[in-house]
Amino acid sequence: MPPTPRSSFAREPAFTLIEVLVVLAVLASLAGIGLGAAQGVRALADLRQARVELARVAAAMESARLHLGRYPAREDPVAWYATLAGRSDADGQPLAQPGRRFLDPTGLRLALAQEADPANHLSDPWGRAYLYSPPSSDSAGPGTSFLLFSAGPDGEPGRHPAGEPDATDPATRDNLYAPR
Repeated sequence: MPPTPRSSFAREPAFTLIEVLVVLAVLASLAGIGLGAAQGVRALADLRQARVELARVAAAMESARLHLGRYPAREDPVAWYATLAGRSDADGQPLAQPGRRFLDPTGLRLALAQEADPANHLSDPWGRAYLYSPPSSDSAGPGTSFLLFSAGPDGEPGRHPAGEPDATDPATRDNLYAPR
């Protein structure tokens, strides 16, 4: 029998459009799962970093209190960072000569590139200033402390009556506080 010529409609082995689309859908799903997991890891790393930084700054606050006799008096992030950096006194008044540094900014996030910039302050992992509330003057006694915290990922600090966090306020649910 003589060989038959191949028809132009003969099927060659190949993938169908449906098979290609199924493979692409599976790959897209796997990529989405991987990216979601990476974002979760990043969020946990930011939370841990903020806790470490808060503990470090709280220790510097205690060191400043021991040396200066009290905590920095002003809530302004620039003012209390200047005190910890040795550029101002506890009242936030600039010093003629650099004073004692209570905090080494190495490894901390600063708002400005130049550490010595007088307008510099510490930033949390979400790019916002750490918040500080000094002890009220009417509660100055042993055991009186400050409130140092990050507003967390949502950036909402919430209300803090009398310098204490309110656990019932939904805006403060993701706040991170310095150890006391």
